[in-house]
Amino acid sequence: FVEARKADFKSTVVPKFIIFMAKKLRLHMLKTLSLRYVQKMYTAQSIAPVKVVSASALSEEQTKMIKDKMAKKLGVSDIKLLSTTNPDLVAGFKLYWDFEDPEQMTKPGSMQDSTFSTYLKEAALNQGILVE
Repeated sequence: FVEARKADFKSTVVPKFIIFMAKKLRLHMLKTLSLRYVQKMYTAQSIAPVKVVSASALSEEQTKMIKDKMAKKLGVSDIKLLSTTNPDLVAGFKLYWDFEDPEQMTKPGSMQDSTFSTYLKEAALNQGILVE
């Protein structure tokens, strides 16, 4: 399999490493090793992946502002921002970061909800009204 795919790799080290892992009967560890490598790479390059889900598409100015503020908050030099829309939010946005898999942006460790519905629920709770 690796021999047939060698032309697909830009590196000569990766195919040799895969063959080495296979010879040592450690191929089952390849996915975990790859994930750790990507996590370490993002940390070493001071990049933090952030996902923003907003009610409507964000402008360039809004995107830049979110990137700048999140870079400062997370203490990194660059933000990899994935922006999606969800009209069900009505207004505002949700931010997700500290992903288990930074490349696929799955299983966020942290989240900030700045949606209108959350604002209304907090305002109602401050007035002693229970809202579901």
